[in-house]
Amino acid sequence: MEIERQDEQITFRFRDGGVPFNPLMKDSPDTSLPMAQRPIGGLGIYLIKMNADDLDYKYVNGENIFTVMKNIGRRGDLIT
Repeated sequence: MEIERQDEQITFRFRDGGVPFNPLMKDSPDTSLPMAQRPIGGLGIYLIKMNADDLDYKYVNGENIFTVMKNIGRRGDLIT
């Protein structure tokens, strides 16, 4: 994982050499269902999608590269 801060944005870049998997194509879970009725998986990706300011996915040279960008305040406070 790489973390980079530029001005008022922080970027997280995740890389792995697994099979191609674009998390942006993952269907969002049905959050209207009670927890006991929800299938396992997908909630973490959903939370990232809902809270990030920008997302990017690429498969390059046998690597999944998933980038998450979030705007932050001058003192490091998250901007909502």
